[in-house]
Amino acid sequence: MHASRSDEQQSVEHIIVEQLNLKLGLNLAAARLSLSESVYVQLDGLDEEKKTVCEVYARNGKLKGSQPDKVASDLLKMELVERLNGGQWRKIFCFGDPEAAKLLIGKSWLAAAAKRLNVEVHVASLPESVREKLIAAQLRQVMVNK
Repeated sequence: MHASRSDEQQSVEHIIVEQLNLKLGLNLAAARLSLSESVYVQLDGLDEEKKTVCEVYARNGKLKGSQPDKVASDLLKMELVERLNGGQWRKIFCFGDPEAAKLLIGKSWLAAAAKRLNVEVHVASLPESVREKLIAAQLRQVMVNK
C-alpha cells in the first residue's frame, strides 16, 4: 500500500454514514449521481426517498492547506444535487472530529456559506480505536507529502 493512500479515511467515512443513518433515521448510501452522459459526482451519502444528501470528512484535527477547499467543493456538490433534483433537500456535512468541524461552525466564510445553504453540521462520535487508526494514517500521509 502506498503511504499516501486514504483507505483508513474511506473506512471511517462508512462508519460515520452508518452512525448518521442510525441517529437520524435515514438510509444514506454512497452514490454516483450522473449530471450528463459523461459527467457525474460521487456522494458519500444519498437517501433519495427522504431527499437527503451528505458529505463526510474523516480527519482528526484542524483542517490545513487545501483541505478547506475540499469542504467547499463538497458544499457546492450538495447544493448542485438539490438544484438538479428540485425541491428542498436536507443537506448534511459530518466530520469525524470536533476540531475539524470548526471550519463550518466557526466564523469563517465557509461557515457562513453552510448556514446560508441550510447545511446541517454534525460531528460523529468515533470509538477510540478508530480515531487512533485515523491519526496513524494522517501521520503516515504527512511523511509522504512533505
